[in-house]
Amino acid sequence: MKTILVPVFTEEYKIRVIVGTNTEMAKYISRNIDDWDYEKALEHCKETRGSCFNLLPGKYPLITLDSDLPYEMALATLPHEASHAYTYIAEYMGIDDRNDELRGHTISAVMRYVLKALLGKKKLYTK
Repeated sequence: MKTILVPVFTEEYKIRVIVGTNTEMAKYISRNIDDWDYEKALEHCKETRGSCFNLLPGKYPLITLDSDLPYEMALATLPHEASHAYTYIAEYMGIDDRNDELRGHTISAVMRYVLKALLGKKKLYTK
């Protein structure tokens, strides 16, 4: 399992992303989220491609992403979950983001950090 901590806004606000198998994610969820036991977490992980949990205040929002997904599905799921994480932080901070610019920057940060952590420095396209 890979854990990636993505800073957003300031060093005070972050989003934690975990990429792993259903069993790895279920273990993490059951150990780190109140009222989630392993069986409940495993069932949830089996039913979803990824999730976002609001753990504010006190902990960072958590995104889970199934490492067994085909890459195109994972790349579509991650920004979807990042959008939810942004909403949790914005609501907690009382941000009025009428033009959605901060949402876009947050999703971009999640994508940059996670892709770099998983793929390193690779070119998008080579001839």
